[in-house]
Amino acid sequence: MDTNTKYKKTHPFSMLKHLKISVILILLTVLQQVMFDPQNWFEIISSLGVSSLYVIAVVAYSVSLYRNSKYRLTDSGIHIKEGIILKKKYKMPYNRIQTVAFSRDLVASLFGAVKISVDTPAGSSRKCDASAYLSKKNANSVRQMIEKGNLHSEFYRSKPNNILLMSIFWSNPLAGMLFIVPVINESGNIVGTEVTRNFVVNSLSPGNKFFLMYFSPAVSLLAVLLLSSWFISGLVVFQRYVRFGSYNLGDFLVVSRGLINTGTIYTRKKGVCAFTEDQSLLMKILGLYSAGICVAGSGKLKGDKGLIIPPVREKQFVEKFHALTGVGKYEDKSLSVAKGAMISYILFPAILLAVITAVFVLDMVVDFERELSLVLFVLLVLIVMWWMALRIFAYKRAHVGICGKCFVACSFKKLTVKKYYIPFDKICRIELNQNFIQKKSGSCTMNIYIYYEKKMVVTVRQLPKADAEKMAAMVK
Repeated sequence: MDTNTKYKKTHPFSMLKHLKISVILILLTVLQQVMFDPQNWFEIISSLGVSSLYVIAVVAYSVSLYRNSKYRLTDSGIHIKEGIILKKKYKMPYNRIQTVAFSRDLVASLFGAVKISVDTPAGSSRKCDASAYLSKKNANSVRQMIEKGNLHSEFYRSKPNNILLMSIFWSNPLAGMLFIVPVINESGNIVGTEVTRNFVVNSLSPGNKFFLMYFSPAVSLLAVLLLSSWFISGLVVFQRYVRFGSYNLGDFLVVSRGLINTGTIYTRKKGVCAFTEDQSLLMKILGLYSAGICVAGSGKLKGDKGLIIPPVREKQFVEKFHALTGVGKYEDKSLSVAKGAMISYILFPAILLAVITAVFVLDMVVDFERELSLVLFVLLVLIVMWWMALRIFAYKRAHVGICGKCFVACSFKKLTVKKYYIPFDKICRIELNQNFIQKKSGSCTMNIYIYYEKKMVVTVRQLPKADAEKMAAMVK
């Protein structure tokens, strides 16, 4: 790349990310005036008042920011200028860039814009070091620069049915409610409480809704809301991950995915702190595994965007995981948790189950709404029992081991059993802890510290202390 290349402006679509909230605010105000409080145009413009001034100020700020935000690509790195009053000029060397992500949603596509996000290990854990919208032509130039001289071999292309399965067991009603609840709330404010209530009751008539044939309107509404939320959440997850593909590209791991909101993420392999093998309880029942990476320098691209292999059968998973990561297929040494330690894994779910049962019995004695209480009780008991089953599954799989030049630590995190493959040179320290009960039993808790945006700890409970010390000593 020519070092004398002039600075270029970003795509004009960059202005819209600052204007979106303002545009929505002014449109809602206009619609309210036109539809619910009709006035002539002069009165409408006059009534906007402060909102108009606010929008004008934001437009002026966005235009000024766009005019003063520029970038330049050279042989050594990316040069960036930005700022209106306080101007900044900085450089990001290529060999320090950890993650480059290309993403495009439906609106950006209409304007021919592609968002590029660049991150380094020194960046913030909450946002990328630099991001900007570029034209498709300029974005492709950046992509070609990354791929120049590197040969890529595609090793995995996910099937739609696998993504559909993942959407089902990754989705949850709470995520879907983020879309449904605001709509219901705003509809109630606009249409009115009485009309909304009548609409809900009519929509749950026996002729239209199955649940009302067996349950009260309150329980039926809860069931319909949960199922609708689950469906919406699953639809969002499906479009986010469909057409998933991943491959090696020289020093990078590359993942592409998405239908409406598309994205391609280039991750430098030397920055990977750990590879993970993930399995939820439902995935265990279906015989599926997935894999991910923990990366220092991924900003907002962390979390589920570290996925490198969506759920797939064990035989194919082992082959693809080994091909991508270079991690050995089998562990050289392994140490399981102490026998009889299951109680420590299921203690908290058992206590929670006892509390839920006690509250339900008290509710029955006081004689509140029995049908709704029974439905909630059964729902909570099923959730806690599922959680307890996961803890039992985690107890059976929990262990530490050595696999080539990686330290292996298998434990649970939230509702997933995760096996971490941590390269020796990425381990900051290994810590063995004992409480007074563990001292009597001769067991301990092992904490493996690595750096992933900030300090990260992988914990394996109830390991035999003497053997755990020997295993920790093998890390060199």
